[in-house]
Amino acid sequence: MQKRGALHAHMALPYTTPLEMTFSRAFIDAMKRWAPICGLGYVQGWKAAERSKVYGHEKAISYLTKYLTGKHPPEFLQTVRGPGR
Repeated sequence: MQKRGALHAHMALPYTTPLEMTFSRAFIDAMKRWAPICGLGYVQGWKAAERSKVYGHEKAISYLTKYLTGKHPPEFLQTVRGPGR
């Protein structure tokens, strides 16, 4: 949560093959269109996302693991369920 109480989230989408790129772009376009209507606020478009950071799977895993374990309280991590839990 941001200091002002709003949710701040990032998404990890597949972006390796042409099919994944097509899906991810369509998904982001849909989120950009529907998020404000559904009260979710601002969504960065895929063109802006491509100009920022596109990670390979290993770098993405490392980033997400560091982000989740370093910036969120243990209460959040306790709600995450993996296989077999």
